[in-house]
Amino acid sequence: MAVRTRLTWMQEKNLQTYFGGKQFTLLYKASVHEFSAYDLFKRCCDQGPIVVVIYKEHYVVGAYMKTSCKKEEKIPIVLFALEENTISECKISSYVPTELFYDGSGRRNDLEFHINMRKQVMTLNLDTSEKLRLPHMQASPFQECEVFRCEDLLDRRTLEGINELHESLLSAVNTYKPHKNLVPQVRILLLGPTRAGKSSFFNSVKSVFRGHVTHQALVGSEPTGVSDTYRTYSIKDTVDGNFLPFILCDTMGLHERGKGLCVDDIAYILKGHISDRYQFNSMKPITPSHCNYIHYPLLKDRIHCAAFVLDVNSVKYISHEMIAKIKEIRRQLIKCVRGSPQKTWICSF
Repeated sequence: MAVRTRLTWMQEKNLQTYFGGKQFTLLYKASVHEFSAYDLFKRCCDQGPIVVVIYKEHYVVGAYMKTSCKKEEKIPIVLFALEENTISECKISSYVPTELFYDGSGRRNDLEFHINMRKQVMTLNLDTSEKLRLPHMQASPFQECEVFRCEDLLDRRTLEGINELHESLLSAVNTYKPHKNLVPQVRILLLGPTRAGKSSFFNSVKSVFRGHVTHQALVGSEPTGVSDTYRTYSIKDTVDGNFLPFILCDTMGLHERGKGLCVDDIAYILKGHISDRYQFNSMKPITPSHCNYIHYPLLKDRIHCAAFVLDVNSVKYISHEMIAKIKEIRRQLIKCVRGSPQKTWICSF
């Protein structure tokens, strides 16, 4: 059976990012391989940079060794504490690893940090505890110890794989043809909360195909968002000068209460009644009497795919009101799909 880490997905990603974008490979787990410094070093010496993770009841404490761990050589060590999503660090003196991880007794009193693996006891001195924003833990027990090898995510093989995938995806997008050529370009509607990054997403897509960073769509960090108009964006491929087979449609952001995109406008957008540069009104949806209203939209004017754009760092903080609004929009999307006479109508969630 595969040995699995006790770190949560979020804890592992936070640590990988914090130490410069690393890939973790689990080398040692004390509850499986035995609580023994001898076994720890047997599995982890000469494995390159490593992270030792100690699990206590309410937080995680660890040591990052930037160079390959060798039993009898002093190496620089960074201690860290992970509590929820907050990481604190403390650089300590260079030590021989066997001074800090041991099975016997008789440790020096001047050590900033040391662990008795047999007794499952960790000790931090007062100054180190304060730097890590932890309570003083003289001879404090722990439940588990794990050791990971740390490798750069972007090594040569990874970069070659990324470049190959990049070229494959670009080719797939460039050569895509809408079903039976019923429309010249597929329209993709971007929906999401204010400040989720819809306009930034478009700029990123355009930058990929232009080969340099572009900022056509206005972006910002105002609480109510920046985009308050309906914009449709076509993108030219710099290789052949042709337009890509899709159009990205940017909307005003969603808001919990009373502000942002009016949900009643969404049906009009989906059916192609709203034209480019229409100015949204949070309190009043568009009506057929509006000067920008398209009375007889063609299939090419309609939305063929809808995508929600969410900020990955704030997904867990989405309010119940926003979730309810997204569900309501989803119902409208499904209703439009079922009511459309065209079999090529597509929605993505």
